[in-house]
Amino acid sequence: MKFQNKLMKYFFIITICSFSFLIPLHSFGQLYLQNGAILSCNNNAVICLQNTDLINNGTINHQAGNGKFVFTGNTNNYIDGTSICTFDELDIQKSNSNSLLLKQDLNIISSIQFTTGLIDLNGKNIFLQQPTGILANENESSHITGLSGGGVHISNNSVNAPTQYNIGNLGAAITSAQNLGNLSVVRSHVPVTTGTSSGIQRMFLISPNNNSSLNATFRFYYLDAELNGKDENTLGLWKSTDGNTWDFAGADNRDATNNYVEKNSIADFSYWTLSDALNPLPLTLISFSATCENNDAMLQWETANEEDLSEFIIEKSSDAGHWDAIGNVAAQNSVSGATYHWQDKNTLGHIFYRLKIVSNNNSISYSPVFSGGCNDLSIPFIVYPNPSENIATARVSVRQDAKAQIMVMNINGQILELCDWYLKTGVNTFNLSNISKLVSGTYIISLLYNGSSFQQKLIKK
Repeated sequence: MKFQNKLMKYFFIITICSFSFLIPLHSFGQLYLQNGAILSCNNNAVICLQNTDLINNGTINHQAGNGKFVFTGNTNNYIDGTSICTFDELDIQKSNSNSLLLKQDLNIISSIQFTTGLIDLNGKNIFLQQPTGILANENESSHITGLSGGGVHISNNSVNAPTQYNIGNLGAAITSAQNLGNLSVVRSHVPVTTGTSSGIQRMFLISPNNNSSLNATFRFYYLDAELNGKDENTLGLWKSTDGNTWDFAGADNRDATNNYVEKNSIADFSYWTLSDALNPLPLTLISFSATCENNDAMLQWETANEEDLSEFIIEKSSDAGHWDAIGNVAAQNSVSGATYHWQDKNTLGHIFYRLKIVSNNNSISYSPVFSGGCNDLSIPFIVYPNPSENIATARVSVRQDAKAQIMVMNINGQILELCDWYLKTGVNTFNLSNISKLVSGTYIISLLYNGSSFQQKLIKK
């Protein structure tokens, strides 16, 4: 293990560490585990990383009931490295809304404890141990976010007649008299486009083994910080079978104090989010969408009863926070409405679009946000279970049919397997059956799609 202070350039090498007391690491810029190093946390040790990045190229041996890792301080920090970190308990105690950024996936045995500060998924995934791992005490000032993708995953092999069962404390509470069998839940935070509006910054993919005639009650919890500009008194549930096309499901109960929306008599589960129940739109805008043609994003919007409009400014963002203008179209001011088009040739990465609507008197309104470029994945590329012993499954959801490739590499970049993967619009899965033939270690699973590479690390037991 290597402790590195970037300013002073001092290095300390410890190959195996077993701590049994509080270890505050506040004078180092990074806690670095080199290849082959083992950091073993025993006897209720507390390893406190104050303003410290964690780079794990070795092994963190953190078993259940043996202490915790605490990230504190008043700066943003990250977790990175070639080896996936496995923590029993991870505590986030960052001040002033600072965050812990993930640059690799995490495995959590017992819990993530939230006090202050954010965990930014940054396109990565957190896997809670089945079925006991939990997110504890998420609150408005301390929670998980992830506008650039990623998800929190958990499953339970046996769920029979659940009552307000909130697996992993992810916020999806299910009641049903049926035996659901294996239940898998993934929570993500990229706003989706529901009809012509946008959802809040929380979405669930709920996958029970028995998924018909459930007559279930579903209570969807959320944070005010995730509302994405929505009025929580008018929120409704929206459902999708593929993560792309959404239908309004309604709401039987709302509680703006306890932050949930509830729906009864649900027959089956899939993708769920919250958005405007009445789907309100800017006065002159009746539709806004994006489709893909030859790897270009084709934006189209339609208006009705145009009057005193000056122009539409097309804005683009990678995080739905900072927006750049990429073009403008003059308004036609037709009393019967008009249809407009815009072509975006630069569609790399995760993309958000919106329209800035400018009137002749320079007043401004905005369209709902539309998420999705041509090589954008509407549901992140994931590989599960992880760690894996015999077989793993790759899953991704895309917005259009495409030919892709899936590649298995060792940690040195050597290609072990390369297969074509013909993706259909919606959810796609690929069984990595040759995983059983690999020796134990860390591997890279890559999806090559539309000129981009999406990668996940896989631990082979």
